[in-house]
Amino acid sequence: MGRKSIPEGFALRASAFIACNLLYLAAHFLLSWSGSLHEQRMLQDAPRQAQELISAAARLRSVAHPAGPALTQPERTALRDIDAETRSLQHAAPPGHYRATLSLELATESLEQWRSYRRTGSLPKDPWAEQASDRCPGKALPTRADPACDLVTAETYLRDVPSDVAGERRRTAADVTRKRGAFLTCGAAALPFTASWVLLARRRRRRGVQIASDVVRMARELTPVRPWWYRSLHGLLTGVGYVLLLTGIFGGTAAVTAWSLGINIGVRALLLVGGLTLAVSGSVLLRHCRPRARVDPIRALARGGQAPVLYLRSFVDDEEAALTGDIPLPGMLQFAGFETREELFATVLGAFGPVVAVGRPDERLPPMGAVRLYFPSDTWQSAVAQLMEQSRLVVIRLGEGEQLWWEFDHAVRHVPPQKVLALLPGRPLPTGLTERLDASLPAPSGAADAVHLSGNGWASAVVSFDAHWRAQVCPVGPLPGEKSHLSPAHEVAKALQLALAAVGVRRRGLGYRMNTARLARMGKAFLVIPLLALVVHAGMLISELRR
Repeated sequence: MGRKSIPEGFALRASAFIACNLLYLAAHFLLSWSGSLHEQRMLQDAPRQAQELISAAARLRSVAHPAGPALTQPERTALRDIDAETRSLQHAAPPGHYRATLSLELATESLEQWRSYRRTGSLPKDPWAEQASDRCPGKALPTRADPACDLVTAETYLRDVPSDVAGERRRTAADVTRKRGAFLTCGAAALPFTASWVLLARRRRRRGVQIASDVVRMARELTPVRPWWYRSLHGLLTGVGYVLLLTGIFGGTAAVTAWSLGINIGVRALLLVGGLTLAVSGSVLLRHCRPRARVDPIRALARGGQAPVLYLRSFVDDEEAALTGDIPLPGMLQFAGFETREELFATVLGAFGPVVAVGRPDERLPPMGAVRLYFPSDTWQSAVAQLMEQSRLVVIRLGEGEQLWWEFDHAVRHVPPQKVLALLPGRPLPTGLTERLDASLPAPSGAADAVHLSGNGWASAVVSFDAHWRAQVCPVGPLPGEKSHLSPAHEVAKALQLALAAVGVRRRGLGYRMNTARLARMGKAFLVIPLLALVVHAGMLISELRR
């Protein structure tokens, strides 16, 4: 037996996933490496400044007087030098834990106590005695016997600064080496996956262009041209909408949990109101931006890399196909149920290729679902005929309209029957629909009997055809007496899977594609969070470099 090859689509998605993760890690380590290099440059003069600081402290120790009403000029000069070197070292200190900064702060505090004594002439109070005063109120606090101990303490702390600086320089050098190695490792590991991603995408795009080349020329005339930034901007806003939506859902869920735990009513109200506000804002943002963030239809055909799935329907059915809520969700998850019926159905059909449909000529914004192609009124029939020839599947949702029945009759005459699927609308059916269907086929379909078994509101049956155009009718559940926990969209996917299996086309897990597609969309949208983290990291690094 020959070894099975990895499917190209799986290899493309796996390469893209691994490459994106490695590139993100490489960018993160590059920024961290740049920050460590900046810290290393800031500490270049720190050893010299530390030695000058010790020299200034020694001069102060040599010229300091044990008592006196005011500071002498040599004392002021030594203190001025100490302050200048202290500020220089503190300015060069990297952010975070820095032992030299702690030594400088302690030394500065001791010097301030000595200055206070020289200005006031009174000895400072003992901090340990201040703690005891709370236990013994009314007693006089003891004072230090010798103010010169503050100078000794400050000089002791300042003598630790050079060793602290040396340790910080060693730590920074180790960080530079480690982060540089991590950046080079992630970058080198990302190269083969990125190259594989690009090559597979180009091969798939080239094959997609060859598949759709004849149709693209006709569709390009009426396809709206958008600015280059249009899709990127709405894609970013879509990611923000997903983040707001899920944050609001988590906040509302936390409010319900807090209610059962007996937490303060103010906290519960804040969580509930904030969660509802974020969820509604995210839902509104998604409904507005998701249709505008879709891939250009011509590019979608080219990017597919495989024969498309042609979805034909009457324009009258677009309003019903735009309804949402076919997947019932509990609690605040209802805000996430914004997928339309056509979008869910197109997700199922996407297992066989990119789903395309002929768009309404006067619509300004294509609805979610199948990719819309627009053709001139005098050439749409030839365009649909070519799409039928090049498509892997032709799915026709039967309904009213002579143009729709022309498409079905053309499919019966010129398309192999195994490529054709007919979707019957939900009850009540349009008058004479099953009779018109039987008249277009060589033999009666028997769809009228199966339709009465269906309890689905959007689709009542899926009809496939064998090599002799004999109909295989699969009613869409739930059937009479059947207890089903599936949503209407999952029932349609189940009937579609059975109808295809009846003509020898087997594809498992079509119903689960709706759930996995939703998770994939949310996963792509949540890429906004690491991107924002990189932007914030880069902004902090730039501000640090300017400092």
